[in-house]
Amino acid sequence: MTNDITDHQQYLDLLAQIDRLFDDYETNKRQIDQLVPLVDKYEENASYFASFNQSLADVSNIQALLRVLMDQHGLGIDDFQNELRGPGDVTAILNGQLTPTPEQLFALSNRFGFEIHSVISSEL
Repeated sequence: MTNDITDHQQYLDLLAQIDRLFDDYETNKRQIDQLVPLVDKYEENASYFASFNQSLADVSNIQALLRVLMDQHGLGIDDFQNELRGPGDVTAILNGQLTPTPEQLFALSNRFGFEIHSVISSEL
């Protein structure tokens, strides 16, 4: 398949096909690499995803990072006492009202094992 996705059912069918191809990734890598850009393009341009894409555009990398960390580790706003100054800072970061200091980002990176340059490069 080299054409653009033209409707949502075709999109869903392509996702199912890619999922099956991932069962033997090494054998199917080339085909997966050809199909994934079609999915990406559809997700970026389809009216079906317009409100979702707009909501993502309004979220900074740091907000997204904190939300993912909370979700993946089952954490609440009270679980960052050592990295952030407290629940008020966590809430303010999640709401886009506060940007963490470099020291706070470094503390988060130490706790969760990621490099901060990839998170803050477009933010600070």
